[in-house]
Amino acid sequence: MSEPRSILFVAAACMLATSGFWVESRAAEPARHYAAVASTSESPAALRVDSLGASVRIRTTSGVMAALRKAAGLSAALSPDSCLDLDGDLICNEVDNCPAVSNSGQEDADLDLIGDACDNCPGVLNGDQKNTDGDAFGDACDSDDDDDGIPDATDKCPTVSNPGQEDGDVDLIGDACDNCPSVSNADQQDSDGDRIGDICDACPLDSSNSPDGDAVCNDVDNCRSVANPGQEDGDIDLVGDACDNCPSVFNPDQADWNNDGKGNACEPTPVGSPVTIQPLANMTISFPGVTTEGTTTVITSPSGPPTSADFDVFPFGAPLFYRISTTGVNFSTPVRICITYSDSLITPAQESALRLRHYIPATDTWDDITISPYPDIVANVICGETNNFSFFALMKTCCTGTTGNTDGSADDVADISDVFAVVDYLGASIPLSGCPQENDVNKDGPVDISDLFAIIDYLSGAAALPMCQ
Repeated sequence: MSEPRSILFVAAACMLATSGFWVESRAAEPARHYAAVASTSESPAALRVDSLGASVRIRTTSGVMAALRKAAGLSAALSPDSCLDLDGDLICNEVDNCPAVSNSGQEDADLDLIGDACDNCPGVLNGDQKNTDGDAFGDACDSDDDDDGIPDATDKCPTVSNPGQEDGDVDLIGDACDNCPSVSNADQQDSDGDRIGDICDACPLDSSNSPDGDAVCNDVDNCRSVANPGQEDGDIDLVGDACDNCPSVFNPDQADWNNDGKGNACEPTPVGSPVTIQPLANMTISFPGVTTEGTTTVITSPSGPPTSADFDVFPFGAPLFYRISTTGVNFSTPVRICITYSDSLITPAQESALRLRHYIPATDTWDDITISPYPDIVANVICGETNNFSFFALMKTCCTGTTGNTDGSADDVADISDVFAVVDYLGASIPLSGCPQENDVNKDGPVDISDLFAIIDYLSGAAALPMCQ
């Protein structure tokens, strides 16, 4: 590992220093810097480790090479070689702390890795060497960074030249550097980072400041790329009519599977026989015949009509309901609906149990409309047929395979933990974690002692468990 190795370099160098020396370790990784000082009776020694990585090379101009090589355990990597030395001070450019100024002693009083001979603040640590006014002194030790004749301590713009110290709003921030020169704002707060202070920024949370020119800030504009100062939104889907690909139909997702500029929610259902449309990227609706053109709309939602406790809506944990409706379409039946899904979200057993169900408002039930041979677990698609539209969803019964998973465990099998779960339920009224179909092990209605015996008989090999339905 490179990190422990770099620490070893520091320790070795500090222990072995008997005179001034400089060491640098380099690798292909971006530089990270460390510095150490070891004082001896002769002079301090500084160790510089600029980079950490798998490939390490160290060069030094002092006599500690052999000892450092031995201490670091990197004899092969520490052999000296030829190097470029532009300033002729016998220090390789790549380790020279002043590569353009001769300084064979490599003195660096402030330990900022910039040699005193070329450091614009030799007594103050300032590795960035920032020098706003371009004079001989770095900002860290310059009493007048902008060189406007006003000391930094009293300058209303320390890094921007403003010899007149103009301050129109009297907030002690000079006009030359004030992000709100006409309104007092000593805190210079600028929430969106657009260099316009919040107090005078028409869009304090929008750095683009209404690029469409409608004076409505992007963070609240319902059409960010189209000017619509009135923010009209006829279908109340939070997408302005001026940029809504279905301005009369609620479709906040603006889905447009064929990229024709017309949202899926208002794609026309044409006259024909048969007619197949694709209102969503993962859904097709096939009509045997259409005699009057109209619109077929599909709205997806994480919520829908209540379902039985026996059903889990797919995707499990993040259910998705499909509400299908038509406007002006005269069609023959049955209509086939096919929905594709991702099998990465379910187990093989769950996939086999997946069904397409249709909500029937009159009976408040979810009917299974799946047709054979679906689900197609190779193509990951399931199809069903219906004579009318309302809500649809992919579901599985919470009970798959056999009953008995009363503790609701992910393995979906009956084992000794399910025996304990039923005992706890019967003896201490601790609720079961399985769904109703799993809990009613012998399928006789209530959960009672007979369900406990059914699991015990299964585990002992005396009897099989009933299949889920």
